[in-house]
Amino acid sequence: MHVRRALAFGLGLATAVALVGVPAPVWAAPPTITVQPTVEASPAGGNIELTVGATAPGGGSLNYQWLYELIKGSGVWLPVPNSLLGVGVSGANTDTLKLNGVLTALNAIGLKVQVTAAGESATSDPVGVVVGDPPTIGAVAQVESRAVSGGDVHLTATAAGASPLVYSWQVLKPAALLSRWTSLTNGSGVSGARTATLALSNLTADVAKNSYRLVVTNPVGVDISDPVKIDVGVAPTVTNPVDAAAAGGSATFNSTIAGNPVPSVKWQKRASVNDAWVDLTSDAGTVSLADNVSTVKLGKLTTSDNGSQVRVVASNSFNETATSQPATITVAGSKPTITDPANIITLGVGNLLSVNVTGDPAPAVTWQRKSPASGSSWEDLSGVGTLVPTGVSTWLASMPLSGLTSALSGYKFRAVARNAVDTVVSDSSTLVAGLLPTVTNPADKTASAGAASISVNVTGDPAPTVTWQRRLAGVNAAWEDLAGQGTVSAGVATLPLSSVTSALNGSRYRAVVKNTVGQVVSDAAQLFVGAAPDVSNPTSQTALLGTAMFSAIVTGDPVPTVRWQVLDTSSNARWTNVATGGLFVAGVATLTLTGLTKAQSGNKYRVVATNGIQPDATSDAAVLTVSGTPLSITNPASAVTSALNGSVTLSVAASGEPAPSVQWQSLAPTIGSTWTNLSNGAGVAGATTSQLTLSLLTALRNGYRYRAVATNGSETATSSSSLLTVNIV
Repeated sequence: MHVRRALAFGLGLATAVALVGVPAPVWAAPPTITVQPTVEASPAGGNIELTVGATAPGGGSLNYQWLYELIKGSGVWLPVPNSLLGVGVSGANTDTLKLNGVLTALNAIGLKVQVTAAGESATSDPVGVVVGDPPTIGAVAQVESRAVSGGDVHLTATAAGASPLVYSWQVLKPAALLSRWTSLTNGSGVSGARTATLALSNLTADVAKNSYRLVVTNPVGVDISDPVKIDVGVAPTVTNPVDAAAAGGSATFNSTIAGNPVPSVKWQKRASVNDAWVDLTSDAGTVSLADNVSTVKLGKLTTSDNGSQVRVVASNSFNETATSQPATITVAGSKPTITDPANIITLGVGNLLSVNVTGDPAPAVTWQRKSPASGSSWEDLSGVGTLVPTGVSTWLASMPLSGLTSALSGYKFRAVARNAVDTVVSDSSTLVAGLLPTVTNPADKTASAGAASISVNVTGDPAPTVTWQRRLAGVNAAWEDLAGQGTVSAGVATLPLSSVTSALNGSRYRAVVKNTVGQVVSDAAQLFVGAAPDVSNPTSQTALLGTAMFSAIVTGDPVPTVRWQVLDTSSNARWTNVATGGLFVAGVATLTLTGLTKAQSGNKYRVVATNGIQPDATSDAAVLTVSGTPLSITNPASAVTSALNGSVTLSVAASGEPAPSVQWQSLAPTIGSTWTNLSNGAGVAGATTSQLTLSLLTALRNGYRYRAVATNGSETATSSSSLLTVNIV
């Protein structure tokens, strides 16, 4: 306030000055605090920053001094030192106060900041800090050992951390639409929603579906417990299964199960009213529980199970049990069933007839035979065959056939199954003196336009006939007989294909082979029609160092793929594909070689054409001869000297076949310069000849270097450089 007193002391003078035209002084105003520091929280050992925002009148500079009140409410404020109650301090004279490694002792003090501008001050609101640990929640526990429907339950937890701790219980109801965690409020069977212990009263079974959790907050952080469920006990109940009659050796019983927790279920069976109940095992039936309905399916039932009973027993973890009334099983006898034996028996294929039979009681099986003679009847083959159990009320009946001869050809065989309920007879199987045909599969055929053939190997007794079939390419095409086509000789059936055209491309062919024993059909072979590739022979080439080209005419249907190959005589390598330079346009394959060197002389080149139709086409080899002599160049004088406006001449000699051209280059004596081609003009003559003349030389050319580059299209030779010195004096 020093400035204000000075102004007051000089008030009379200021008034006098104003009377003679001097402006009156402007009174100073305090700064404005735009952002007050706020309470900050941190765990012990962490860092806290308090920040103030302020503006000075007229945009002047601001000075800051943070103050602390050691005892809150004492009114005694002191400047914040570099260390406060053992806590590191920085920024005490800035807009941001930083407290490093905070301790709980800071909870007892107050803090504020004084902002000064032009001698005027403004002080922020006092604030405090909170130092302590975020909340931690112990496990949520259910106080009661068991909650019952209509009763009460308490959930409780312990929490630790910096005060104050704020509690909030939440519930998640999965049955609700768009369910989410919702904070509970006291009332309607809820109390303690904002304490460490939640009390729920008038419980219903639906409460067991909900999840509950505790949220604890303090100024430092928040903690959320793991969700828990309340176990609302409901005693088990069961409905009584209904009596059932067995069908096919099995019977099914159902019972609706209720209770909480979900009861465990077991089914029991007894043979009669006076027998003991026995738990069903997996080999007697299967038990399942779905949508609160328990189902048992009993298998392997026979007439000995008739009158037996089953019941269901449900129990839960609170030792409460519910037992249904028994249901009675009725198992009546069943008529036999029988499968059919193989349709045909042959002398060379199979010597055992078998059928599967069922029935209750177990049926007896008799095999019968009938002669092909007119008026013959079925005769029992007494004592022939076996009957082997394969399951409950199922058997395999078999009859071995031995001593078969062609004299028995045409005889029929069948099985008869009888029990007290009924008699059933299988279809018959006929004995044929012969062998079932066999056929190999034809191979796909690729053929040039003209003729081709497809063949298969066939066997059989009697000798089979072969009918070839064709199916043209296209959607929904059907197999058609090629009547009268093809021959069979020495067990090989051949189908000649004449007048093969592209119209048959993609068609398929197969052989149908049959005799009196049976019929077999081969897999199909596909016909591909086209022309094998053909190539002309390229001509050997002689070329100077530089470029050469080989060419060949290529034909085929479909259009072949062409590749050039080289045999490098220098390394005695095998033929390898040429990577670049090859073209195939309008039936002409060309290979252009550039940058030829003497080392390539004697290499051989050929062309290979493929299109999937054999054979591939390979041309004869053409030889490359590369003539000419290697390129060479002499060096100019290593250094030349000239007076101002004088001239110098540099000379080289370049030789080789083809004759090389020469290009002179210069290099400036500056860092980063590159060699630059010279052109004839002012002060330069012979830039592309073996003799270079430089005239009208100035000091600017001092230190330049010059060299000559010779080339003949495939090789390049560069001379050493010559240093130019231009004497200034």
